[in-house]
Amino acid sequence: MNRKMKKLCNSSDGMNCYTSSPLKFAFGEGLNVYMLQVSYDLRSKCADLSELLRSFTLQFHFILITAFFYGKNIVECKQIWERLQWKIKRVGIAKMEQITDYKLLLDTAVLAGQIMLRNGAEIYRVEDTIHRILKVSSLKTTEAYVTTTGMIVTLDDPQIDSLTVIRRIADRETNLNKITLVNTISRRFCAGEITLKEAFHDLKHLESREYSQRVLDISTIIVASAFALLLGGTAMDALGAAIDGALLVLVLKLGIKIGFNPFFKDVAASAVIAVGAILLSRIPFAVMNMDMIIIGTIMPLVPGAAITNAIRDTLQGDYVAGGAKALEAFVKAVAIVIGVAFGMLIMGGVKA
Repeated sequence: MNRKMKKLCNSSDGMNCYTSSPLKFAFGEGLNVYMLQVSYDLRSKCADLSELLRSFTLQFHFILITAFFYGKNIVECKQIWERLQWKIKRVGIAKMEQITDYKLLLDTAVLAGQIMLRNGAEIYRVEDTIHRILKVSSLKTTEAYVTTTGMIVTLDDPQIDSLTVIRRIADRETNLNKITLVNTISRRFCAGEITLKEAFHDLKHLESREYSQRVLDISTIIVASAFALLLGGTAMDALGAAIDGALLVLVLKLGIKIGFNPFFKDVAASAVIAVGAILLSRIPFAVMNMDMIIIGTIMPLVPGAAITNAIRDTLQGDYVAGGAKALEAFVKAVAIVIGVAFGMLIMGGVKA
Protein backbone atom coordinates (compact mmCIF):
# COMPACT_ATOMS: atom_id res chain seq x y z
CA MET A 1 0.00 0.00 0.00
CA ASN A 2 2.78 2.44 0.93
CA ARG A 3 4.59 1.87 -2.37
CA LYS A 4 1.38 2.34 -4.24
CA MET A 5 0.67 5.57 -2.37
CA LYS A 6 4.19 6.89 -3.06
CA LYS A 7 3.76 6.15 -6.74
CA LEU A 8 0.51 8.10 -6.76
CA CYS A 9 2.09 10.91 -4.83
CA ASN A 10 4.84 11.27 -7.44
CA SER A 11 2.32 11.90 -10.24
CA SER A 12 1.56 15.41 -11.48
CA ASP A 13 -1.96 14.78 -12.65
CA GLY A 14 -3.78 16.73 -10.00
CA MET A 15 -3.98 17.18 -6.27
CA ASN A 16 -3.40 13.52 -5.35
CA CYS A 17 0.35 14.11 -5.66
CA TYR A 18 0.17 15.83 -2.26
CA THR A 19 -1.14 12.81 -0.36
CA SER A 20 1.15 10.71 1.83
CA SER A 21 -1.21 8.32 3.64
CA PRO A 22 -4.31 6.23 2.90
CA LEU A 23 -6.41 8.67 4.93
CA LYS A 24 -5.15 11.68 3.00
CA PHE A 25 -5.43 9.80 -0.27
CA ALA A 26 -9.07 8.99 0.47
CA PHE A 27 -9.70 12.58 1.49
CA GLY A 28 -8.04 13.79 -1.70
CA GLU A 29 -10.33 11.62 -3.81
CA GLY A 30 -13.32 12.88 -1.83
CA LEU A 31 -12.16 16.44 -2.35
CA ASN A 32 -11.95 15.82 -6.08
CA VAL A 33 -15.57 14.66 -6.07
CA TYR A 34 -16.58 17.59 -3.86
CA MET A 35 -14.95 20.12 -6.18
CA LEU A 36 -16.69 18.65 -9.21
CA GLN A 37 -20.00 18.80 -7.31
CA VAL A 38 -19.36 22.46 -6.46
CA SER A 39 -18.63 23.11 -10.13
CA TYR A 40 -21.98 21.49 -11.00
CA ASP A 41 -23.77 23.78 -8.55
CA LEU A 42 -22.03 26.84 -9.89
CA ARG A 43 -22.61 25.86 -13.50
CA SER A 44 -26.10 27.39 -13.57
CA LYS A 45 -24.68 30.70 -12.35
CA CYS A 46 -21.72 30.86 -14.74
CA ALA A 47 -21.99 31.74 -18.43
CA ASP A 48 -19.11 29.59 -19.69
CA LEU A 49 -16.12 27.48 -18.67
CA SER A 50 -13.71 30.40 -18.31
CA GLU A 51 -16.12 32.17 -15.93
CA LEU A 52 -16.49 28.98 -13.93
CA LEU A 53 -12.73 28.62 -13.58
CA ARG A 54 -12.47 32.24 -12.45
CA SER A 55 -15.24 31.80 -9.90
CA PHE A 56 -14.16 33.17 -6.53
CA THR A 57 -16.43 30.78 -4.65
CA LEU A 58 -14.88 27.72 -6.23
CA GLN A 59 -11.33 28.95 -5.61
CA PHE A 60 -12.21 29.86 -2.03
CA HIS A 61 -13.56 26.36 -1.29
CA PHE A 62 -10.52 24.70 -2.75
CA ILE A 63 -7.83 26.88 -1.18
CA LEU A 64 -9.49 26.90 2.24
CA ILE A 65 -9.90 23.11 2.48
CA THR A 66 -6.46 22.37 1.00
CA ALA A 67 -4.69 24.81 3.30
CA PHE A 68 -6.53 23.45 6.35
CA PHE A 69 -5.94 19.77 5.64
CA TYR A 70 -2.46 19.76 4.11
CA GLY A 71 -1.00 22.71 5.98
CA LYS A 72 0.06 24.38 2.76
CA ASN A 73 0.64 28.09 2.37
CA ILE A 74 -1.38 30.21 -0.04
CA VAL A 75 1.22 30.09 -2.84
CA GLU A 76 1.33 26.29 -2.79
CA CYS A 77 -2.47 26.15 -2.71
CA LYS A 78 -2.67 28.36 -5.78
CA GLN A 79 -0.26 26.04 -7.57
CA ILE A 80 -2.51 23.09 -6.72
CA TRP A 81 -5.48 25.13 -7.95
CA GLU A 82 -3.80 25.76 -11.30
CA ARG A 83 -3.23 22.03 -11.68
CA LEU A 84 -6.87 21.34 -10.92
CA GLN A 85 -7.90 23.96 -13.48
CA TRP A 86 -5.95 22.06 -16.11
CA LYS A 87 -7.55 18.81 -14.98
CA ILE A 88 -11.06 20.27 -15.21
CA LYS A 89 -10.33 21.55 -18.71
CA ARG A 90 -9.00 18.16 -19.75
CA VAL A 91 -12.11 16.24 -18.72
CA GLY A 92 -14.23 18.95 -20.35
CA ILE A 93 -16.48 20.64 -17.81
CA ALA A 94 -18.23 22.32 -20.72
CA LYS A 95 -19.84 18.94 -21.29
CA MET A 96 -21.63 19.41 -17.99
CA GLU A 97 -23.78 22.08 -19.62
CA GLN A 98 -27.34 20.88 -19.42
CA ILE A 99 -29.10 21.63 -22.71
CA THR A 100 -32.50 23.08 -21.87
CA ASP A 101 -33.01 25.46 -24.79
CA TYR A 102 -34.00 22.80 -27.33
CA LYS A 103 -35.25 25.41 -29.80
CA LEU A 104 -31.79 27.01 -29.89
CA LEU A 105 -30.17 23.59 -30.23
CA LEU A 106 -32.45 22.75 -33.17
CA ASP A 107 -31.79 26.13 -34.79
CA THR A 108 -28.03 25.60 -34.39
CA ALA A 109 -28.16 22.16 -36.02
CA VAL A 110 -30.34 23.40 -38.89
CA LEU A 111 -28.12 26.43 -39.46
CA ALA A 112 -25.04 24.21 -39.64
CA GLY A 113 -26.81 21.97 -42.14
CA GLN A 114 -27.97 24.92 -44.25
CA ILE A 115 -24.47 26.36 -44.54
CA MET A 116 -22.99 22.99 -45.48
CA LEU A 117 -25.71 22.20 -48.03
CA ARG A 118 -25.48 25.63 -49.67
CA ASN A 119 -21.73 25.25 -50.09
CA GLY A 120 -21.58 21.84 -51.72
CA ALA A 121 -21.28 19.34 -48.87
CA GLU A 122 -22.33 15.73 -49.37
CA ILE A 123 -25.80 14.82 -48.12
CA TYR A 124 -24.55 12.16 -45.71
CA ARG A 125 -22.08 14.64 -44.21
CA VAL A 126 -24.86 17.19 -43.63
CA GLU A 127 -27.10 14.60 -41.97
CA ASP A 128 -24.25 13.32 -39.81
CA THR A 129 -23.38 16.84 -38.60
CA ILE A 130 -27.02 17.59 -37.71
CA HIS A 131 -27.38 14.27 -35.87
CA ARG A 132 -24.21 14.81 -33.83
CA ILE A 133 -25.31 18.28 -32.71
CA LEU A 134 -28.80 17.12 -31.76
CA LYS A 135 -27.49 14.05 -29.88
CA VAL A 136 -25.95 16.41 -27.29
CA SER A 137 -29.49 16.94 -25.98
CA SER A 138 -29.74 13.23 -25.01
CA LEU A 139 -33.38 13.27 -26.16
CA LYS A 140 -35.00 10.11 -27.47
CA THR A 141 -35.66 11.10 -31.09
CA THR A 142 -33.34 13.10 -33.33
CA GLU A 143 -34.09 12.85 -37.04
CA ALA A 144 -32.71 14.65 -40.08
CA TYR A 145 -33.86 14.08 -43.65
CA VAL A 146 -31.78 16.05 -46.14
CA THR A 147 -32.09 16.35 -49.92
CA THR A 148 -30.24 18.52 -52.40
CA THR A 149 -32.86 21.28 -52.16
CA GLY A 150 -34.04 21.13 -48.55
CA MET A 151 -34.12 19.45 -45.16
CA ILE A 152 -36.53 18.30 -42.44
CA VAL A 153 -35.15 18.12 -38.90
CA THR A 154 -37.04 16.82 -35.84
CA LEU A 155 -36.27 16.79 -32.13
CA ASP A 156 -38.68 14.82 -29.93
CA ASP A 157 -38.94 13.24 -26.49
CA PRO A 158 -41.75 12.25 -24.09
CA GLN A 159 -40.70 15.11 -21.81
CA ILE A 160 -41.05 17.90 -24.41
CA ASP A 161 -43.30 18.96 -27.27
CA SER A 162 -42.07 17.78 -30.65
CA LEU A 163 -40.00 20.34 -32.56
CA THR A 164 -39.74 20.14 -36.38
CA VAL A 165 -38.04 22.56 -38.77
CA ILE A 166 -38.28 22.54 -42.58
CA ARG A 167 -35.80 24.54 -44.66
CA ARG A 168 -35.72 25.11 -48.41
CA ILE A 169 -32.27 25.56 -50.02
CA ALA A 170 -32.58 27.55 -53.25
CA ASP A 171 -29.02 28.70 -53.92
CA ARG A 172 -26.02 26.39 -54.00
CA GLU A 173 -22.33 26.91 -54.68
CA THR A 174 -19.02 25.23 -53.92
CA ASN A 175 -17.09 26.58 -50.94
CA LEU A 176 -15.06 23.93 -49.12
CA ASN A 177 -13.69 26.48 -46.66
CA LYS A 178 -17.14 27.09 -45.17
CA ILE A 179 -17.73 23.34 -44.88
CA THR A 180 -14.45 22.98 -42.99
CA LEU A 181 -15.35 25.84 -40.62
CA VAL A 182 -18.77 24.35 -39.85
CA ASN A 183 -17.19 20.94 -39.20
CA THR A 184 -14.74 22.52 -36.79
CA ILE A 185 -17.48 24.37 -34.89
CA SER A 186 -19.68 21.26 -34.63
CA ARG A 187 -16.78 19.11 -33.42
CA ARG A 188 -15.82 21.65 -30.77
CA PHE A 189 -19.41 21.88 -29.56
CA CYS A 190 -19.88 18.11 -29.41
CA ALA A 191 -16.55 17.77 -27.57
CA GLY A 192 -17.70 20.29 -24.97
CA GLU A 193 -15.09 22.92 -25.86
CA ILE A 194 -17.70 25.63 -26.56
CA THR A 195 -21.24 26.22 -25.32
CA LEU A 196 -24.43 26.11 -27.38
CA LYS A 197 -24.69 29.89 -27.52
CA GLU A 198 -21.07 30.18 -28.66
CA ALA A 199 -21.62 27.58 -31.39
CA PHE A 200 -24.73 29.39 -32.67
CA HIS A 201 -22.90 32.73 -32.59
CA ASP A 202 -19.93 31.33 -34.53
CA LEU A 203 -22.21 29.88 -37.19
CA LYS A 204 -24.18 33.14 -37.49
CA HIS A 205 -20.98 35.15 -37.97
CA LEU A 206 -19.22 32.67 -40.24
CA GLU A 207 -19.05 35.22 -43.05
CA SER A 208 -16.59 37.32 -41.05
CA ARG A 209 -14.10 34.44 -41.25
CA GLU A 210 -14.51 34.07 -45.02
CA TYR A 211 -12.41 35.45 -47.87
CA SER A 212 -13.55 38.80 -49.22
CA GLN A 213 -15.39 38.97 -52.54
CA ARG A 214 -12.44 40.80 -54.09
CA VAL A 215 -10.11 37.92 -53.23
CA LEU A 216 -12.57 35.42 -54.73
CA ASP A 217 -12.85 37.45 -57.95
CA ILE A 218 -9.08 37.70 -58.31
CA SER A 219 -8.79 33.96 -57.65
CA THR A 220 -11.29 33.22 -60.46
CA ILE A 221 -9.16 35.23 -62.91
CA ILE A 222 -5.97 33.47 -61.78
CA VAL A 223 -7.61 30.03 -62.08
CA ALA A 224 -8.71 30.75 -65.66
CA SER A 225 -5.22 31.89 -66.60
CA ALA A 226 -3.51 28.97 -64.86
CA PHE A 227 -5.69 26.36 -66.57
CA ALA A 228 -4.88 27.86 -69.98
CA LEU A 229 -1.18 27.30 -69.22
CA LEU A 230 -1.79 23.87 -67.69
CA LEU A 231 -3.61 22.61 -70.77
CA GLY A 232 -0.74 23.54 -73.09
CA GLY A 233 -1.42 27.18 -73.89
CA THR A 234 1.18 29.92 -74.32
CA ALA A 235 1.74 32.99 -72.18
CA MET A 236 -0.47 34.98 -74.57
CA ASP A 237 -3.22 32.38 -74.17
CA ALA A 238 -2.93 32.73 -70.39
CA LEU A 239 -3.22 36.52 -70.74
CA GLY A 240 -6.30 36.12 -72.92
CA ALA A 241 -7.85 33.69 -70.41
CA ALA A 242 -7.20 36.20 -67.63
CA ILE A 243 -9.03 38.92 -69.58
CA ASP A 244 -11.85 36.52 -70.36
CA GLY A 245 -11.90 35.53 -66.68
CA ALA A 246 -12.46 39.16 -65.74
CA LEU A 247 -15.45 39.22 -68.12
CA LEU A 248 -16.72 36.03 -66.44
CA VAL A 249 -16.56 37.68 -63.01
CA LEU A 250 -18.51 40.71 -64.26
CA VAL A 251 -21.22 38.55 -65.84
CA LEU A 252 -21.63 36.44 -62.70
CA LYS A 253 -21.96 39.57 -60.57
CA LEU A 254 -24.51 41.01 -63.00
CA GLY A 255 -26.45 37.74 -63.00
CA ILE A 256 -26.67 37.75 -59.21
CA LYS A 257 -27.80 41.39 -59.21
CA ILE A 258 -30.50 40.80 -61.85
CA GLY A 259 -31.63 37.58 -60.22
CA PHE A 260 -30.95 35.00 -62.94
CA ASN A 261 -31.57 31.40 -62.00
CA PRO A 262 -28.45 29.18 -62.04
CA PHE A 263 -29.13 27.72 -65.51
CA PHE A 264 -29.49 31.03 -67.35
CA LYS A 265 -26.63 32.53 -65.37
CA ASP A 266 -24.32 29.74 -66.60
CA VAL A 267 -25.62 30.12 -70.18
CA ALA A 268 -24.97 33.88 -70.15
CA ALA A 269 -21.52 33.48 -68.58
CA SER A 270 -20.49 30.80 -71.12
CA ALA A 271 -21.76 32.91 -74.03
CA VAL A 272 -19.72 35.91 -72.88
CA ILE A 273 -16.66 33.66 -72.48
CA ALA A 274 -17.02 32.45 -76.08
CA VAL A 275 -17.56 35.97 -77.45
CA GLY A 276 -14.58 37.31 -75.52
CA ALA A 277 -12.30 34.47 -76.64
CA ILE A 278 -13.22 34.95 -80.31
CA LEU A 279 -12.63 38.71 -80.12
CA LEU A 280 -9.25 38.20 -78.43
CA SER A 281 -8.18 35.61 -81.01
CA ARG A 282 -8.93 38.08 -83.81
CA ILE A 283 -6.55 40.77 -82.52
CA PRO A 284 -3.97 41.16 -85.34
CA PHE A 285 -0.83 41.78 -83.25
CA ALA A 286 -1.58 39.11 -80.60
CA VAL A 287 -1.43 35.42 -81.39
CA MET A 288 -3.97 33.77 -79.09
CA ASN A 289 -5.57 30.34 -79.33
CA MET A 290 -9.34 30.68 -79.01
CA ASP A 291 -9.76 27.08 -77.83
CA MET A 292 -7.27 27.45 -74.99
CA ILE A 293 -8.89 30.68 -73.84
CA ILE A 294 -12.38 29.15 -73.79
CA ILE A 295 -11.31 25.93 -72.06
CA GLY A 296 -9.26 27.75 -69.43
CA THR A 297 -12.03 30.27 -68.66
CA ILE A 298 -14.90 27.81 -68.35
CA MET A 299 -13.03 25.71 -65.77
CA PRO A 300 -14.36 27.78 -62.80
CA LEU A 301 -17.87 26.89 -64.03
CA VAL A 302 -17.31 23.16 -64.52
CA PRO A 303 -19.31 21.18 -61.89
CA GLY A 304 -16.45 18.98 -60.71
CA ALA A 305 -17.45 19.02 -57.03
CA ALA A 306 -21.08 18.21 -57.89
CA ILE A 307 -20.00 15.13 -59.87
CA THR A 308 -17.73 13.98 -57.01
CA ASN A 309 -20.49 14.46 -54.43
CA ALA A 310 -22.94 12.56 -56.62
CA ILE A 311 -20.60 9.57 -56.68
CA ARG A 312 -19.90 9.74 -52.93
CA ASP A 313 -23.59 10.03 -52.00
CA THR A 314 -24.41 7.10 -54.28
CA LEU A 315 -21.67 4.97 -52.71
CA GLN A 316 -23.06 5.87 -49.27
CA GLY A 317 -26.40 4.37 -50.33
CA ASP A 318 -28.24 7.70 -50.71
CA TYR A 319 -29.43 7.13 -54.28
CA VAL A 320 -31.96 9.97 -54.30
CA ALA A 321 -29.32 12.56 -53.34
CA GLY A 322 -26.73 10.98 -55.63
CA GLY A 323 -29.11 11.03 -58.58
CA ALA A 324 -30.13 14.62 -57.86
CA LYS A 325 -26.49 15.75 -57.67
CA ALA A 326 -25.67 13.92 -60.92
CA LEU A 327 -28.65 15.58 -62.64
CA GLU A 328 -27.59 18.98 -61.30
CA ALA A 329 -24.06 18.47 -62.69
CA PHE A 330 -25.49 17.36 -66.04
CA VAL A 331 -27.77 20.43 -66.31
CA LYS A 332 -24.85 22.73 -65.48
CA ALA A 333 -22.68 21.08 -68.14
CA VAL A 334 -25.50 21.45 -70.70
CA ALA A 335 -25.83 25.14 -69.80
CA ILE A 336 -22.10 25.67 -70.43
CA VAL A 337 -22.28 23.91 -73.81
CA ILE A 338 -25.36 25.91 -74.89
CA GLY A 339 -23.76 29.16 -73.79
CA VAL A 340 -20.49 28.57 -75.66
CA ALA A 341 -22.36 27.48 -78.80
CA PHE A 342 -24.63 30.54 -78.61
CA GLY A 343 -21.64 32.86 -78.21
CA MET A 344 -19.95 31.36 -81.27
CA LEU A 345 -23.13 31.75 -83.31
CA ILE A 346 -23.35 35.43 -82.32
CA MET A 347 -19.81 35.97 -83.62
CA GLY A 348 -20.56 34.21 -86.91
CA GLY A 349 -19.05 30.84 -86.06
CA VAL A 350 -15.40 29.86 -85.91
CA LYS A 351 -13.18 31.30 -88.62
CA ALA A 352 -10.07 29.39 -89.62
